[in-house]
Amino acid sequence: MKKPFYIRMNEEAVESLGKVAKTFDMEPNAYAAMVMARFADLKPEFALDALTAIPKDFFKARPGRPPTATGLADGHKAQATS
Repeated sequence: MKKPFYIRMNEEAVESLGKVAKTFDMEPNAYAAMVMARFADLKPEFALDALTAIPKDFFKARPGRPPTATGLADGHKAQATS
């Protein structure tokens, strides 16, 4: 049984995902679903090994990477009250 799974992404990330998906002749949504399903299929011990094998430099902020702070993708601002 398939269930919908929704995530929020900024437009630049969706465009980048579309470019990668296009190289595989896939739609961005189908490609993202395939990647997420692949991550979900990893056994926990292999997933942990894969995560610890990523160099720490990969997680440093650099141009083109999203900020490390969590927040809404659309940059929500609090409304002023009158």
